[in-house]
Amino acid sequence: MDFVFSKVNIRQYFDDMITADDVTKGKPDPEVFLQAARKINLSPAECMVFEDAKKGVEAAKAGGMTCIAINTNGHSHYLSAADLVIEKYADWNVRQWLNSR
Repeated sequence: MDFVFSKVNIRQYFDDMITADDVTKGKPDPEVFLQAARKINLSPAECMVFEDAKKGVEAAKAGGMTCIAINTNGHSHYLSAADLVIEKYADWNVRQWLNSR
């Protein structure tokens, strides 16, 4: 993450982070998402995960979280377990989503 933040000036938008160094099990185990939820004092049901990979979607759903999948590779069928699959972030209408819940 230090490398990414050194290239893109967005660090100030993050209070904290969890990386692969902080977990013992990788996706599709939900450990990374559950740790993040605990760190910000939210239940998994209060969390929303954005993912672009099948294992990430599986991890989010196994953790009891809402998952929006971004179809970056053109294979949306791999992401079908997500609550919603979109092609790009601009396709997601936050107000519409909230009103439908």
